[in-house]
Amino acid sequence: MTDILLFLNNYFHDLATAILFVCGYTMFVMFGKAEKRGTRESMILFLEVYPRLVHLNAGALIFVIMAGIVRTFTYEEFESQSALGQAEVPVLMLKHVLLGGLTFYGIWLWIKVHRKVMKVRKEIGAGGGFHDVPSAPSSQGGENR
Repeated sequence: MTDILLFLNNYFHDLATAILFVCGYTMFVMFGKAEKRGTRESMILFLEVYPRLVHLNAGALIFVIMAGIVRTFTYEEFESQSALGQAEVPVLMLKHVLLGGLTFYGIWLWIKVHRKVMKVRKEIGAGGGFHDVPSAPSSQGGENR
């Protein structure tokens, strides 16, 4: 049973890494599209979606850290040379370098977008910086929740 739980931990750790990258990239692309449109409405739409993407990304980051701790302590038992065999170790190392790079790239994109979001929130709050398109309707009606 422990082997199955460790396998699932490792699988979901890799999945959470992918979520960090994809979510960071999605934030980056969506912000770029909203910025390119240059309308208040498109930016407000992005700003309404952004907190949900932050929650998804933060949850994935927390899971990557927590599952990574488990993975570190069980490495010798589950992923070491004796467990995998000599030939698979370089592939495992390459996988960890690739996934680590994707994780840090996703976090970097998230930070980059977050800085821009803070700046745009100030601009929208001050009423400047965007074309004179009326603000998006309030989402208080409960639609699409």
